[in-house]
Amino acid sequence: MEKEQNLAARACRRRGGAFGGLLLAGALILWGLWLRARQRKDSLESLPSGDAVLSEVDSAAVEIEIPEDIFLGEEATILLPAEAPPDDLKRIEGIGPKVARLLGENGIQTYATLAETELARLESILREAGLPFMDPATWPQQATLAASQDWDGLVVLQEQLRGGRRG
Repeated sequence: MEKEQNLAARACRRRGGAFGGLLLAGALILWGLWLRARQRKDSLESLPSGDAVLSEVDSAAVEIEIPEDIFLGEEATILLPAEAPPDDLKRIEGIGPKVARLLGENGIQTYATLAETELARLESILREAGLPFMDPATWPQQATLAASQDWDGLVVLQEQLRGGRRG
């Protein structure tokens, strides 16, 4: 092993050190690139996930607040989903596939949106679709539990219901 190292050193010296200098320069460049990539990766991984606050979402624009002490670098990209994926509204007692599709067509695709929807609007949607006999009175309460992922609470509430209505 020592003999091989000596031969390599002699070969570098015979060429006037040019080969060794190029090898050293190349190694230093690669090391510098590796350090730079690692620093970028570390700076992105150290971003606190809760500090970037989504303040408003609509189809036109998304505003976020990022603390001034976080440096993202020139090439940083922040990707945000355009909208939340739809929830399975059929988990709400009294909502079947037809009503879930109807609510989705009216912009109600998540538990959170259903929880915030006024009862009068739900009744209007059902009435316009020819479903005036349906009673959505408990849907927002059930959706509130589902949105907060309180599945045990949802089950307890649903055990008290019949077809989505208080029994």
